[in-house]
Formats: sequence, C-alpha cells, structure tokens
Amino acid sequence: MTFVLFAGYLTTALTHRLDHGGSWWQDGAAEVRTESERTQLVFTFYPGDRMTFGTTIRNPRPWPVTITGVADDGDHIFRVSSVTMNRPGDAGYVNFDSTTAVAFQPVNLGPGEEPPVFVTVTMPDVQFGEGSGLVFDDVAVSFNALGLPRHQQVPLGYRVWVRAPNGYVPRRVGD
Repeated sequence: MTFVLFAGYLTTALTHRLDHGGSWWQDGAAEVRTESERTQLVFTFYPGDRMTFGTTIRNPRPWPVTITGVADDGDHIFRVSSVTMNRPGDAGYVNFDSTTAVAFQPVNLGPGEEPPVFVTVTMPDVQFGEGSGLVFDDVAVSFNALGLPRHQQVPLGYRVWVRAPNGYVPRRVGD
C-alpha cells in the first residue's frame, strides 16, 4: 500500500504541467499581428536593443505549486536582462503594470492562479539575413510541484518574432 501511494505521489508531481494564462502584454515596440487564430508580437531586430513582453503562467491543476524561476534556462541566443512581476490581484484579476513591477521572486500559485510576468531581453550582436530572425513561443519555468523541483517550457499563448527586415549585419568594434 505504501508503495502504491508513493508511486501515485511521484506520478502526480512529475506529470504536473503549467500552462499559459489568459493574458499577455507588450511594451509598444512590437507590432501585434493576428493570423488565423495565432497572435504574434513582431519586434524589429537591432543589436543591443531591449524588448519586453509579458505573459501569465497558469497553474491548471487542483494543488498548489511554487514558481521559482522564469526564463532561467540560459539556452537562448539573447540575454535575459530582467524578469519582473506584478502580484496576482484579488479574485484572480491580472494586472500588467510595468511601472509597479518588482524583481521576480518565488510565487505560490493556487489552482487556476496566474501571475503576470515581464521578461526583458537584450538583442544579440549577430548577423541575420534579410527577412530572417528569431521566433519563440514558450518560456522556461522552474517550479516545485508537491515539493519536487520541476522544469518546463511553458507556452506563451502567442509567438514572439524578432525580425531583421533589412538584413542587418553588425559592425565589429573598430570598423
């Protein structure tokens, strides 16, 4: 009996998945496009520039979790400059307010809760061909489910496209 309970606990904790929430935000530098049912935030690529996008990360399961990190996998071409957040409001109200956002800190999520998170990245100094760029539609999230550490790529609910419309070729120092 103990083995069955332990196996059920492990299965429940290890199969816990977070999902994108029902809200998103962009800093105004992006063009918002909707094609079919897919929304895209299109940022223009300029090395060294920063872009900020916001998303909510929802806990769809009936037990609480603790989000311990967002955009913390280090496996991307751009550098994450900052991750900030607003606390979820009363009755699950999501408020994206970048002026009152604070540095990300671990947050406990009950069932159905979704905190608003802002991710700011610095564009890399790389070469792109005309019309190409970076595309991503998820964010790395570390969390604890039933006391066990987990890591997951959580869908944003939209696509971020950083495009190089004119085939930008970065200058090297001294050129």
